[in-house]
Amino acid sequence: RLPVMLVTLYSSIILGIITAFSVNYAMFVTLRFISGILMQGLQTSAYTLIMELYVPKYRPFAGAVTECFF
Repeated sequence: RLPVMLVTLYSSIILGIITAFSVNYAMFVTLRFISGILMQGLQTSAYTLIMELYVPKYRPFAGAVTECFF
């Protein structure tokens, strides 16, 4: 889970910086689309990691708190 999280996180950061310097609207939209896909991978990996870290008794609360920020 951690390697996937790191790859999607760093890729999103790089794409965010590149998006800021987009030269036209098509480039901007394409980069935002790819960034959105990467952020969904990050969110899914983070949720799964959190569910694995908590004991079953606290998983519903941990999952609810995690999803509040997305």
